[in-house]
Amino acid sequence: MLFPRRTDLSRRRYQSPQIFREGNYWKVRVYEDALDANGKRYRARPQYIVGPCVGPGAMTERQTKKEAQDRVLKMLNNYVACPSSVMSLEAFVAQKFQPEVVDKCKKAGREHYKYGLGKILPGLGSLKLRDVEAIDIRKFLDELERKGLSPKTLKHIRTTLTTVFNHAKNENYFSGDNPASKVRLVETQSPERYAYSFEEAQLILSNLRSPVAEMVLASMLTSMNVAELCGLLWKRINLTPKTVFPAGEAIPPCAALVRENFYRNTRGTVKSKARRRTVGLALYLVERLVTLRDSSAFTKPDDPVFSSRNGTPLDAHNVNSRLFKKISGKLELPVTWHIFRHSAATFCEALGMPLSDREKLLGHSKAQMTQHYTHSDVQRRLAYQEQLADRIMPARDRRMRDLMKADIAGRRSQTGRQIWQPCNI
Repeated sequence: MLFPRRTDLSRRRYQSPQIFREGNYWKVRVYEDALDANGKRYRARPQYIVGPCVGPGAMTERQTKKEAQDRVLKMLNNYVACPSSVMSLEAFVAQKFQPEVVDKCKKAGREHYKYGLGKILPGLGSLKLRDVEAIDIRKFLDELERKGLSPKTLKHIRTTLTTVFNHAKNENYFSGDNPASKVRLVETQSPERYAYSFEEAQLILSNLRSPVAEMVLASMLTSMNVAELCGLLWKRINLTPKTVFPAGEAIPPCAALVRENFYRNTRGTVKSKARRRTVGLALYLVERLVTLRDSSAFTKPDDPVFSSRNGTPLDAHNVNSRLFKKISGKLELPVTWHIFRHSAATFCEALGMPLSDREKLLGHSKAQMTQHYTHSDVQRRLAYQEQLADRIMPARDRRMRDLMKADIAGRRSQTGRQIWQPCNI
């Protein structure tokens, strides 16, 4: 029996088999949507051979109707509500997915889709949406694997395809199961995440110079990632014992507002709602930031806290390649921005910080669980951060800290009231 593996055209409505005899064969005639040379859709009436009507193996009319229903119309009726599925994958990406999904992403998302689509469209772009099947995607990914792409990259490409077809289904351009979700990849095990011990954290901080040292210390104490640290502005931090309103938003004492990030030379909002948070600043970190501010030429409200000699945010990649790699070789420890964030989570757990507070500090809460921070919440978490600062503070700074505490205690006993004053180290 002569049936195409797939048809070239989508259709409009459910239809019953219209069979007829022609010569020695049963045939079925169907309605399908087609595109003319100008891309305009019109109705066509192709016909397909179902089977013989005479001679050996001749089919009855009833058998012919059932066969036509199972082999031809079942496939066509799957596209009952998707006449636009005749559009090619490349055209759908250009006309729908790019403007409606990709262009609305943050820069990291746009870079992700740009790379994935750059691999997908040359291989699958010419296929119509309705024609793309799991076997096509599987062969395409196998070919990329033979070209040397890593399993992690293949997973990202499959995720991109899954997102494209999910959007096509939502926009009524595709019907049926998502073909990309049916493709299984070789299971790989991610390398175990590393986190420092308290002694290793002290050792790393002792080998860093300002302003990178303050940046790393802030990451370990507040769990801000490198993009959030690069995007932190002076107007978003409060280094005093009083609540301030420098940018129209209250900042509790010894705290910072995480509102922006700086990723690949582009300033934008934080990754998700949960990452928009208020973090406490331990007294030791406050001291270091006060010293940093006093020695910096860029201290205006909209200047970055961790700036280069030109007043721009520090380039995280330059720091990683020029400084962290040298320290890593010297100390025989992995030194990366992401490990600082993992270490912060591990430290807080070791000190007994409740899980709910760790989630808020790390910004890992789901969007629907995001809560507005209150003054008391920040101070409660700050108590644990103070303990953490004491544990990872280098010995030379601990001596200065003890002298400062003794000085404050002496003045408090003389005046009978609490005195707070940052101490430059």
